[in-house]
Amino acid sequence: MATCRRAVNGGKFRGTIATQVDILVKAAAQGCHLVDVELETAAHLKPPDFAKLRRSANLILSFHDFRATRKLDETFEKMKKYPADFFKIVSTANCSTTTW
Repeated sequence: MATCRRAVNGGKFRGTIATQVDILVKAAAQGCHLVDVELETAAHLKPPDFAKLRRSANLILSFHDFRATRKLDETFEKMKKYPADFFKIVSTANCSTTTW
């Protein structure tokens, strides 16, 4: 799985959305079967860029709220507008990394 969360959405990536898409597509080309894109980025993607991601690997559309658990149903309704393979909602996330 590859992710490239933008700094404005709680991650560390400071590049453009176009660069983010390119990184995820390259990760898929190197064997990643899943790419994770945050809802906020999906909302700014042009349809051809969204399609490019969808062709490269299975798509996880994610939303992380680092402050509180709120409006889960409303958030999921927003997410369903995008053709993703998986939807992930993390409420009250305490950090942007996962430990397995």
